[in-house]
Amino acid sequence: MTAAQFDAWSERSVTGFAAQQVAAGLQPEPEALAYAEAQLEALLPEGPATPQHSLWRVLCGDDAVGHLWMRVRPLSDEVEAYVFDIEIDSRLRGRRLGRATMLTAEATAREQGADVVRLNVFGHNESARRLYDSLGYAVSAATMTKRLPREDRAAAGPGPRVALRDMTAEEYVRLRPRLEADLVADLVRAGAMPVAEARRKAADDFAWRLPRGRSSPGNLMWTAYADGRTVGSVWVTVHPRSDGRHAIGHHLEIAEDLRRRGYGRAVVAEAERGCRALGVTSVEVSVFGFHTGARSLYERAGFEVTALSMAKRV
Repeated sequence: MTAAQFDAWSERSVTGFAAQQVAAGLQPEPEALAYAEAQLEALLPEGPATPQHSLWRVLCGDDAVGHLWMRVRPLSDEVEAYVFDIEIDSRLRGRRLGRATMLTAEATAREQGADVVRLNVFGHNESARRLYDSLGYAVSAATMTKRLPREDRAAAGPGPRVALRDMTAEEYVRLRPRLEADLVADLVRAGAMPVAEARRKAADDFAWRLPRGRSSPGNLMWTAYADGRTVGSVWVTVHPRSDGRHAIGHHLEIAEDLRRRGYGRAVVAEAERGCRALGVTSVEVSVFGFHTGARSLYERAGFEVTALSMAKRV
């Protein structure tokens, strides 16, 4: 890709990525556009000459039919290829050009020493999801989102009655190291990254999100209880957006001996009520691919898949 071609592509890539985020319900337009611009600048500070990144025009014969952006980089115990953007001319879709492009990208990644290819696909992009499924990509994590109505319209159904209270200092001290260790184990098991990178990511994430422990601004850490006993714990962060307050759920746990007895559904409902009382209009959670029970729980609660992280060993 030439410098002139990069200028045209980068503008289209930013607006396209922002539009996809808005369509998926992940961010409102102002934040989506700002995020897309910041990501492109951070990832490609030297434009098409940025080391480890390749930006190609996709050719069919002599005709340009699309573009591909891929990074290949060494990690602690593997070489990772990451597909950031694949675009096929809308007039030419349905002709298997996307499939051919991905197969060529995988072959190129192998030639450059890659062991794995990773990518992200938006939940509403059903054609891309079908393509990656057919090529053998597995879901490593799913982002799920739910819009909260202004009023709680859900009628109390059958099942346990739970309540939430602020987590005590002692409870937080017991939980905090396990949260970080569990994140490391889940990232590795999901195939999202090697152990060393998972440890760095977990340490950085917790240092950033919880600089003051359970008292960190914007964080809500609750203990769930019912009938005089602790039944689980919840951790969410709340932050303002141009379309209202938004919450991100980082942790939901039910006591092992109480699982599959309705407590998960009850705790989710109480957490939603707590968020709604703070003016939250939407909630986002991330679920690792192998946590099928958690994903099913959120689906039954009305959450929809908005993005998928996928990976394939090559």
